[in-house]
Amino acid sequence: MLRSRIHAFSRRAGTLAAIFVASVALGEAQAAGASDLTGRWSASRPKLTLDIVRCGEGWCGIEVTEGARCGRTVLRLDIARAVSGPMVGFAGRLEVIAEAEPYAVGATLQSQGNAAVLWMLGHTGATLLPRRMYPLNAYFTRLGDPICVEPKLS
Repeated sequence: MLRSRIHAFSRRAGTLAAIFVASVALGEAQAAGASDLTGRWSASRPKLTLDIVRCGEGWCGIEVTEGARCGRTVLRLDIARAVSGPMVGFAGRLEVIAEAEPYAVGATLQSQGNAAVLWMLGHTGATLLPRRMYPLNAYFTRLGDPICVEPKLS
């Protein structure tokens, strides 16, 4: 029992150390790659299309509703850390349903060849905690430039 707890702790500590080392090693490199976040992004699970644009020091995700109409601002992200290689990490909040508790999310922007992929993990609560399973696990693909460029306060 004690051995399994020690093993689990050392595994978590190793993961956190790797993220910290990567963020220090890459330093300001995240700023250039983060500009690739602006655009129209779509995920099939959950079915969600967002126009992600700059707002303040971070980014806002504006929901694109049926008929390609601009809805409310459901996502807010800030740069969290450089992850490794061509990946940039973000942290923020996603409010998929207005009446439900929002997700604390971590997102990773990755280039895969000529395409960009935004991978988002999250769970309800104030902060994103390290865990095995996340209720929100979505892959967004970039469809093009954003049409909705004025974030609506929500």
